[in-house]
Formats: sequence, structure tokens, C-alpha cells
Amino acid sequence: MEKIILVIVFVSVFVSCKQKFDQQKWQIKDDLTYPYRDAMVEDLIKNNKLVGLTYKQLIEQLGEDNGNLGYSIYDDYGWESKSLRFKMNEDSLITKVELHIWNKKGSCGEQLLKTDQDNGLILRD
Repeated sequence: MEKIILVIVFVSVFVSCKQKFDQQKWQIKDDLTYPYRDAMVEDLIKNNKLVGLTYKQLIEQLGEDNGNLGYSIYDDYGWESKSLRFKMNEDSLITKVELHIWNKKGSCGEQLLKTDQDNGLILRD
């Protein structure tokens, strides 16, 4: 019986860490952070067609970017940060989506999730 309860608790904690993308929650900013983005960014990339959107459509869906075609997911100032970055072609169409993580230990620019118009979704561990 204890094993069943332990499994149920573990599954509920694991499932609650990930959320479906919600446009309104994506926009919520608490002081300097976006408290919901990290939990829903993977769903955003996997289940929403971002490649092929125009810049205007991207802004309509995700809100204003940080000025560099990117969105902060989280930032542990000076220790670690995660960001969602986009590449655009000359016609202002999104051609690539990348999820990057940086930490003070040196994993600068590691791509966790990447999708582009030629290769589709690529997942990295």
C-alpha cells in the first residue's frame, strides 16, 4: 500500500512540473521573473507551430520579446539562465526556435530543444 501511495505522489509531482502553454500565464511577470514560463516552454515548442510564423504573429502569441528575438524563461542572476530564442529570415518569418541554458559552470549556449524549418523538432538530454 505504501508503494502505491509513493508512486501516486511521485507521478503527481512529476506531472505538475510541466504545464500546457497558456498565453495569459506566459505574460505574467512577478517582479523580474516569469513564474510560469519554465513549466510550459517545452509544451510551447513541441505543440505550437512557431516556425513559419511572421514576427507580428509571434509577438501576438508570446508578447513583446527582449529586443533580440528572445524570451527569458528564468534567470538566477549570475548563476544560471534559460531563454527561448528565434531566428528569422529576410521575409520576417521565423525559421528556427532554440531553447538555451547558460550557467556559471560553463555550459554556455547549450541547446536543449531546437526546431527549424528543415529538420523539425530535435530534443537533447
